Amino acid sequence: MSDFALDLTRDVDSYASATRNIFGIIDMKTANYIENDRYAFEAANLTATLRLIHDERIAIYPRSADPAEAYERVHVALRAARLVELGAPRVVNGRVEPEHYGALVEALATLEPDAATGTMELDQVKFVLAEVGAIFPESTNSIHKAVEEVRAPMRQILKDIATLGAPRFRAADFATLGAGGFDKLARQHFEAFRAEADREAEAAFAAAPEHLKHCNPKP
Repeated sequence: MSDFALDLTRDVDSYASATRNIFGIIDMKTANYIENDRYAFEAANLTATLRLIHDERIAIYPRSADPAEAYERVHVALRAARLVELGAPRVVNGRVEPEHYGALVEALATLEPDAATGTMELDQVKFVLAEVGAIFPESTNSIHKAVEEVRAPMRQILKDIATLGAPRFRAADFATLGAGGFDKLARQHFEAFRAEADREAEAAFAAAPEHLKHCNPKP
């Protein structure tokens, strides 16, 4: 396989993995962008709430804290932050839950303290806001748009390569790509492309004159 093909393989695999790891399965079309200063303020407030809950758990140890109470306190804090529309509150299984974004409240309420510092860290809260709530500061909007702009032509590149080197893949495969599916399909394409190139190289070597097979290439 040529150096160019190997470089292309590495580049596309790296791109697919990076977009998957950064954005996970987030649908960037439904992302919530919050003005930078307000985002920083509300994220810090949520972090302070989680630290207070954690400190109270330590204070009453070995007694256990009520997880429903922690959930509702986080619910109240997130509702006060107004980062997203939670909808009407409702009682479910003995606790007050939001109509929307219940998974975000749950993720924040059950967040474990940082292993290194022993407390809740701001970066942890920001990560949950992004991964579970698709909530980002406005400054990241341009980055996300740039990623989306790259994804479309990258899919076309893979489609063209598949047509040339891996015909068993169908165009329909590209219409159903998600973030994780993009990474998986990219690897499948290049594995098939690499295998085909290796077979062609082996066939060319087998057909070469015998005296050429035993020549040592110059360093």
